[in-house]
Amino acid sequence: MKVILIGFMGCGKTTVGRELAKQMNLPQYDLDQMIVKNLNEPISNFFKEKGEAAFRDFEHQMLNKSLSLDGILSTGGGTPVQKQNQNLFHQTSVPIMMLDASDDVIRKRLSLDANRPIVEKLGMDGIIKLKHQRDATYRMISNQIILTDHKSPLTIAKKIIENLKKESSK
Repeated sequence: MKVILIGFMGCGKTTVGRELAKQMNLPQYDLDQMIVKNLNEPISNFFKEKGEAAFRDFEHQMLNKSLSLDGILSTGGGTPVQKQNQNLFHQTSVPIMMLDASDDVIRKRLSLDANRPIVEKLGMDGIIKLKHQRDATYRMISNQIILTDHKSPLTIAKKIIENLKKESSK
């Protein structure tokens, strides 16, 4: 069994992915963490040294590899925006769940997370603008959209499992 979680930063992909994996007794893979492990350095360092194009190529390679793994895959917020990754998503039969959150919830969650250099770079208004720019792409790629506002990771995981059961019984 495989499930892919996509969505903007701060919507809960990693946290929900962990809970979903636990509930389904599956391994959990976080694409950003896999990239860091394989690069042996933080993504921000790789970005500075080699640039975004090199990072996106590496991200694509890691996504391609990870699609063969059974389990729950949480992608990076920018992963679905890249055309080469969109092609992979369209070719897969793996259920793709978009986790979404309101602008206010994203603002609150990101303001509590100091490990997001892009927030500092763009500012919160710039981040929300970026979220709106990416939203249509996330929706186009996903099979289902789950709103995460004011819901626990367990509640969201149970909703995803319920939706997967409904889909498989069709």
